[in-house]
Amino acid sequence: GLVAAVFADPPAVAAARAWRPEGWATLLRGATATRERAAAFAPLAAIASVTAAGMARLDRAAGDGWLAVGDAAACHDPLTSHGIGSALHQGPHAAAAILA
Repeated sequence: GLVAAVFADPPAVAAARAWRPEGWATLLRGATATRERAAAFAPLAAIASVTAAGMARLDRAAGDGWLAVGDAAACHDPLTSHGIGSALHQGPHAAAAILA
């Protein structure tokens, strides 16, 4: 079997109608390396899901008596695991700010 993901912005997903097999194929044509690996498998018959995996952040991460850290301050695209590295980087800085 094959599990594949295409990262695209919402207008590209909508324009391609990526929730349909032919729309998915349109996006996949633009992902050369993934397309080449997928070619060894049978043609796509169905799409499991198309899901938005966006990012968000607070306008302010701190205020009088409070500090937002990790996903409370900013949530990152869960498919790329960027949030893990960000949390590991932010933790010591947050601890120093709290101790200060």
